[in-house]
Amino acid sequence: MIATSPDLLSGIITATPTPVLQDGSIDTKAAANLANRLVAAGADGLAPIGGTGEYTALTVEQRQTMLDVTLQAVAGRIPVVAGILSPGVGETLAAGRGR
Repeated sequence: MIATSPDLLSGIITATPTPVLQDGSIDTKAAANLANRLVAAGADGLAPIGGTGEYTALTVEQRQTMLDVTLQAVAGRIPVVAGILSPGVGETLAAGRGR
């Protein structure tokens, strides 16, 4: 689930780094393994592409891939808060809508 209400958020929400392969693509297997390990370790939520600083270094497609992989791996067990660190309002709103 994507957290859409502050009422859904509590506890420790872990910022997750984005694993990138040498060719620049997202290492989806490593990303899924990381998400599953964090859930198993007791994280109350995950924040991919959020507070670990790589948002501006990733392409729009890479960001979306990381978010999609995290959501699939978590499978609704805990909230996922997508990091959106765009400087402009229009780009931020578009990113929040998945465009």
